[in-house]
Amino acid sequence: MARPLYFLSGPTAVGKTRLSLQWAQALNAEIISCDAVQFYRGLDIGSAKASKAEQTQIRHHFLDIQPPDQPYTVGDFQRDVRPLIESLHRAGKNVLITGGSGFYLSSFFLPLTQVPAPSPEIRQEVRHLLATEGLAALADRLLGIDPEAGQQIDLRNPVRVARALERCLTTGQSLAAQKQKQETATTGWEDHSRHMVLLSRPREVLHQRAAVRVRQMIADGLLQEVRRLREQGLENNPSAARAIGYRETLAYLKGDLSGPEEWEDAIITSTRRLIRKQDTWFRRFFPEAWATRIDLESTEKPLERISKVVRP
Repeated sequence: MARPLYFLSGPTAVGKTRLSLQWAQALNAEIISCDAVQFYRGLDIGSAKASKAEQTQIRHHFLDIQPPDQPYTVGDFQRDVRPLIESLHRAGKNVLITGGSGFYLSSFFLPLTQVPAPSPEIRQEVRHLLATEGLAALADRLLGIDPEAGQQIDLRNPVRVARALERCLTTGQSLAAQKQKQETATTGWEDHSRHMVLLSRPREVLHQRAAVRVRQMIADGLLQEVRRLREQGLENNPSAARAIGYRETLAYLKGDLSGPEEWEDAIITSTRRLIRKQDTWFRRFFPEAWATRIDLESTEKPLERISKVVRP
């Protein structure tokens, strides 16, 4: 019989890391990160990756598994995570999946489009087009294959456009046709009971915590981190290069921001926007977990509250 899967999520800066360590210990679980930025080696400060000391407390998986210049997709993640989960369950361990990246979280609950992974040649072709001719050329290429693509994705988002073009080149199908196929697909996790716990704090508190965290990242050496990552090809990977904290720092290094204050403000503003988007996304896709979300600002014993919310 398949064992349960436990999920802990919530918006950026809510306090997931600390509680995930406590809950994992109570569950006899190991932690699987599904944070889309923490997959990449060297993206440590800007992604608020668990410290080495925290990783020593509870074993973490899917941190630092990919070079910064090579994208790691949700399809790659699902391909790799299944054998790990099976192995942990065979060893008598529970699994706690944490992170705030909705697309990766939802892949356990919503079916992925059944699209084969693009070949290295296709990925290189798309990456080269974006790097040499820019987003407009990438969108034109996509619309040449699928004129209705703009109804499916935001053509102003280079990551989404690049992935859509890769999918169309790989399948020879429009995004609409791929979506239709997806609607009849399954996740492959239906035989597992899945338990989602969402954390929250009042919006103004989250904004304050986010600002404090951004300033601490800068003090901890975010600028130096991005300089190193640039030398390792960060800008060849739109998924990583456009992550909050990294895109603003790249812009600062290129001279697109006027100085340190504008750089700091840009990261804080982007983080606040992300918090709003995350709340909207959780409310839409996880309405039951949203209704029972745990406000860490007013809950004295969140683990006790979790035990009431989660009943395997």
